[in-house]
Amino acid sequence: PSYHLCIVFCCPWKETMKRKYYGIKRSTVRMRVLRAMQAYYAATKVADCPSPSSSSSNLNPSPEPQMPEIFPEVSNESIGVTEQTSKLQGKSFVADLQDVCLKTNMPLATVKALLDMLRPYHPEVPKDPRTLLRTPRTCINKDLKNGSYVHLGLGRGLLDELNHRRATEIPEMGIQLHIDGMKLFKGSGQCLWPILARVNYPVVGRPFVVGVFSGFGKPEPVDDFLSDCIAELKEILGGGLLVQQSGEVIKVKLSNVICDSPARSYVRQVKAHNGHYGCDR
Repeated sequence: PSYHLCIVFCCPWKETMKRKYYGIKRSTVRMRVLRAMQAYYAATKVADCPSPSSSSSNLNPSPEPQMPEIFPEVSNESIGVTEQTSKLQGKSFVADLQDVCLKTNMPLATVKALLDMLRPYHPEVPKDPRTLLRTPRTCINKDLKNGSYVHLGLGRGLLDELNHRRATEIPEMGIQLHIDGMKLFKGSGQCLWPILARVNYPVVGRPFVVGVFSGFGKPEPVDDFLSDCIAELKEILGGGLLVQQSGEVIKVKLSNVICDSPARSYVRQVKAHNGHYGCDR
């Protein structure tokens, strides 16, 4: 190959030769030939020179492979398992799942989907979310003349408010009551009269339901409608609110009762504000 390359670059008649390279310039052909020569000589030198790895392998043969010594080891997995089981004693997966659902206020549809997913892996998980959350199947209601009343409790809502805070941070608590009525449907006379309460001192809490009346018109008689709420309110105002976890008693005072004008005249049993000789006090 070197002979032909020498003819291309050394012959004087090559300078006068016309272009017959199919549109390729003479300089391009020359560069390609130079690169081919460099590649050829480089390959020849690499083939002639022995590699250092082969020479070293001939001089110093590799020793025969030896098996490493195996020492017996003592596993600590049993100790870790026993420690983990001792920590989990007294706990229940269902009880922890119930606490999570109650603390996060998870909707029943979401709890149902979660139980369906966990039940194949944990057969002790109930099917219905009401069984998990221990929702009462029945409620004690009181029949009035034109409907029924259900008392849910004032102290229960106050204790739920304390669960989010430490009892020592709230030495005294002020509460507000709200009484109002509304129609459930436009084409029906059925009404709903809830009794709501919330903490307004030292922090402002969320309203909760103390009792609910459902019937046609205003609750009659008003004494039966308010008797359960007033009796529990007197007990809490007189003796305080007992926290079962810490055993502390928190003083409670009634800040005010919030009503609109029709509900105010109804609760006080006085003339309406728009009636003849109406009394607002």
